[in-house]
Amino acid sequence: MASYYALETYHFFLNFLVGCCYFMAVYGVGSILLMRLPYSFPSLLSPVLKTVTGFLTVSLVIQFLAFFFWINKYSLGILTLVLTISAIGQLYKLLRNSSLLFNPFLKIFKQAPLWASFFLLCFLPIVVYALLPSAKIDELFYHQLVAQRIVVDGGIIFYRQPWEAAIPAHLIYNYSQVPLVYWQFTDAANVVSLCLFSLFLWTIHSIFSQAKVAAFPKWATLSILCLGMYRLTFTTAGSHHFGDIAAFMGLYVVVSISNLKQHTSIPAVLTMQGIFLAAMAGSKISLLPFALLIGLYTLYEVWKINPEIIKNIALILFPVIIFYIPIIA
Repeated sequence: MASYYALETYHFFLNFLVGCCYFMAVYGVGSILLMRLPYSFPSLLSPVLKTVTGFLTVSLVIQFLAFFFWINKYSLGILTLVLTISAIGQLYKLLRNSSLLFNPFLKIFKQAPLWASFFLLCFLPIVVYALLPSAKIDELFYHQLVAQRIVVDGGIIFYRQPWEAAIPAHLIYNYSQVPLVYWQFTDAANVVSLCLFSLFLWTIHSIFSQAKVAAFPKWATLSILCLGMYRLTFTTAGSHHFGDIAAFMGLYVVVSISNLKQHTSIPAVLTMQGIFLAAMAGSKISLLPFALLIGLYTLYEVWKINPEIIKNIALILFPVIIFYIPIIA
């Protein structure tokens, strides 16, 4: 039980700080990779795309290290150095553009103080839950256990129990937590999950604002998304929020292709969708049928615009092959 081992050094503030910095580090990795692609992506979807790409990339690196049993203090030390540099870079950008970050929040509260306050009231329990040490059985004996076994074994051994942890194809997000377990900040994964959910809410808010949705339905929707026991239990080491944000963005892309093609190219849309499909399928095995349907429907919608079907299939499958096929093989 990795969480219990880390309780001796557990501290609320430090755990929160490590979780936030790890999220920014992974975001930075995704940002650097997407900058190397010959496409420009819509600014509305860019933060989510960078985040998802970052987690898939960190997970892929850990997978290949684990396949060959190269998980040790040297490989994880190099990975830690890379993530630290990425986090420092993101912190520098954050401090340099702090006004761009906080001004939108101040503007929101000035425009709708009552509804924004009600939303914060609904959101607060999730924040508190993310700061608490994990005690849920799924985390202790499943989600955290996957990363802990990789650290202890020095690689991936396909244990047959527990059953959920014996399905490697939907553990892509869990593998990305290996550095946190190695640093003995296992519960920082809860804070990372909180950051993912916060990004999810911010993206929905941005979509509503762009569509000029009225204040009441917008804030009511965001508040409802924070309610319920599952939102609390999803804010843990599991891949719930990661799968949710990938599934939502995949659905948003497929229903907004006609609008997106005005702001970016079709190859960019297909590449973006391929990344979300890989994240969907790799975060929850039950999302695999949904990912297949979304992928096929995306190809159909793109085919009506650009009938180069072979090229379209290649573009959408390229991220899936890179991020999803290795663990399948």
